[in-house]
Amino acid sequence: MKRILCVVTAVFALATFDDVVLATESGTMRCSGGLVSLGNTAAEVVGKCGSPAFTTQRREKRGAPGGKTSERTELVTLDDWTFNFGPNEFQYAVLLEYGRVVRIESLDRGY
Repeated sequence: MKRILCVVTAVFALATFDDVVLATESGTMRCSGGLVSLGNTAAEVVGKCGSPAFTTQRREKRGAPGGKTSERTELVTLDDWTFNFGPNEFQYAVLLEYGRVVRIESLDRGY
C-alpha cells in the first residue's frame, strides 16, 4: 500500500508540474537544416536554423588569459540569440562568443 501511495504521489507531482519548464543546457539544437552544436559559427547556425527571433549583443570585461584579473582584462563580444520554432516546439537561447556557439539552452515552448 505504501508503495502505491508513493507512485500515485509521484504521478500527481509530475502532472502538476507538467507545464513548468526550466531552462536547461542541452549543448545541441535541432533545426530544419541540421544539428547545431557548441563551436558552430554564427553563419552555420543561421544556415541551419534561419534568423533568430530575437538578438542582443553585449560586451563583457574578463580577465585576459595568462594574467591576473586586476592586471589584464579583455573586452569580450557576446551575442544572445533566441530561436522560436512555434507552439509545438521548444524555444532555444544560443550564446555566441566571438561568433561561435558557447552555450545552448532549451527554454519553454514557443508561440
